[in-house]
Amino acid sequence: LYRELEIEQIRLFKLEVKEPIVSDPNKKPGDIDILFYDKNNPYNAIAIQGKRIKAIVEKSGCEKINKIGDIKDAVLQANAMRDMGFFNSYLALFIEVDGREREETNFLSRGLSDQNFKRIYDFSHRDKLHNDVGVIFIEIVQPIDRLINKAGMICICVDKKAIPMNQPTNLTNRINELCKRC
Repeated sequence: LYRELEIEQIRLFKLEVKEPIVSDPNKKPGDIDILFYDKNNPYNAIAIQGKRIKAIVEKSGCEKINKIGDIKDAVLQANAMRDMGFFNSYLALFIEVDGREREETNFLSRGLSDQNFKRIYDFSHRDKLHNDVGVIFIEIVQPIDRLINKAGMICICVDKKAIPMNQPTNLTNRINELCKRC
């Protein structure tokens, strides 16, 4: 994934970053879900807004997908990160699939059907996502009734690379301040 994001060395990352990066957590983006940065290149920070979508694949073949409507808010947050001026901003959709009931199919076929994955891929408000913001799809499938770290699948697709921006000095200074706290 790091190579896809065109960063040679990523040395640090933080989750749910607010201070000192986000000055007002009551305004979008609220927080930065994932922030990748390098102490030697703090002007090349990557901000990722993540949204989890839950899906249950039933034995009958029916697939129940929750939280697709919540993607609209994630689009607004990703756009707000872009407006802050990060070198790269991404929207990452984490698709959590419980495929344990689909026992009649191959282990590798227990994720979402193409039709339902397309519903997520063509999420509403995709046209509202700023052109500079990249899109990542991460499908995590639990295909059998074992711990996910014992039997599971992860598929990652960088669907659209973020367009690099010249990160403003004031944002880079706040990232440097964050580096000093680590």
